Amino acid sequence: MSAHSSSESPGPDGPEASLSGRRKRLRPSGGYRQLRSFQVATIIYDATVAFCDRFIDKRSRTSDQMVQAARSGRQNIADAGNRW
Repeated sequence: MSAHSSSESPGPDGPEASLSGRRKRLRPSGGYRQLRSFQVATIIYDATVAFCDRFIDKRSRTSDQMVQAARSGRQNIADAGNRW
């Protein structure tokens, strides 16, 4: 039986610690770029920038807020991905 079989009992720190350890091995730092959520957030960010460039006055606070929100969503996923 392999060292990571599903019948393995959780480690001394509980099932969360055991699961967390496995995730770290599966997704090294920077692996968040392969997450589907990060890829979708990047598309949303790019589309938001293009939309604002085309339809909203660049001097408008609305444009700034929209781009900033899209950037923030993408960055939040990247930050969380680096914690795993």
